Amino acid sequence: MILDAIIVGQGLAGTALAWELLRRDAHILVVDREAGDGASRVAAGLVTPVTGRALSSPPDFLRDRAVAAAHYRTVEQQTRSKIWHERGALRLFKTSADVARWSKRESALGALLATAQRPPDAGFAPMAHAALMPDAARLDGAHYLDVSRTAFVERGCYERGNVDTQALRIDDDGVAVAGVARRARFVVLCGGSKDANSAWLPARALSPAKGEIITAQVDDFHETRTTHCGGHWLLPTQRPGTYQFGATYDHDDATANTTPAARELLGRHLGQIVQRRFEIVGQQAGLRPVGARRRPIVGAHPVHRRVVVFNGLGSRGVLWAPGIARDLASRLHGGIDDVGPLSLDMHG
Repeated sequence: MILDAIIVGQGLAGTALAWELLRRDAHILVVDREAGDGASRVAAGLVTPVTGRALSSPPDFLRDRAVAAAHYRTVEQQTRSKIWHERGALRLFKTSADVARWSKRESALGALLATAQRPPDAGFAPMAHAALMPDAARLDGAHYLDVSRTAFVERGCYERGNVDTQALRIDDDGVAVAGVARRARFVVLCGGSKDANSAWLPARALSPAKGEIITAQVDDFHETRTTHCGGHWLLPTQRPGTYQFGATYDHDDATANTTPAARELLGRHLGQIVQRRFEIVGQQAGLRPVGARRRPIVGAHPVHRRVVVFNGLGSRGVLWAPGIARDLASRLHGGIDDVGPLSLDMHG
């Protein structure tokens, strides 16, 4: 029996799509190289309602958040695992100018950003104001990928392998992938930054951005909420007094290696936000697959329409992946005429 889809890559995109296709009783196979260096495993997994100094909110944030929450809760139920955490996040404003900027945006943002009722931990540097983002959330991304992989293995729809996506054999009935015994109606490329130079994507469609984070042990500091300040975030871990802090954004370094420069930079910025003694005890790096114009890349190749791309989620992958996966799964399930052409602006 021919498969409905072979999904190459089990990051956020591939995992979400696999679950959505399984919900439709599709016959699929997920193939992943299991290198462990994907951005989906390193990223903090934050869903942030208000971002940047300009205090912008992602388009259709509440709609996309509801779809994402439903997806992750369903995976929790099917895997009996806790992966989705809904807890308000703090936004600290350093200067009166930052507060004034918020005042101008307050009516547009509504309840997405409100005055925090509980003050931040006393260990923070003095701030002009503290606000709360009640709709913030976090996905434990590595755990999501791990429990999903286990579920796919149990269902017989997962293989470890390093697929050469440049050597696909395509005909009118389906696609054959080297090293995979069965053919499929579609192959979906979800390889993240690894696909930056793929011939199946338009030139420069992906612009990988390296991100590094540090893990620090902070003395006498007990804030339990994720905190955003000065373009950085501070995330409490399950170990008391231990926090992750990030992240850098580098388009020039295409490696997933940690660097002393990023460690020094992040340590200096953490010291400007937290007035407590801390020790850096860990560092991680990953390559975010950022799509052109910071939009996801989704759709069928214009000539070989059985080759489909789902990539370029960037830093909003946790928020966007479930909704895009749901739409793409419906199109794949419908047939080749239902899958839209490859677009750099398909989502939104």
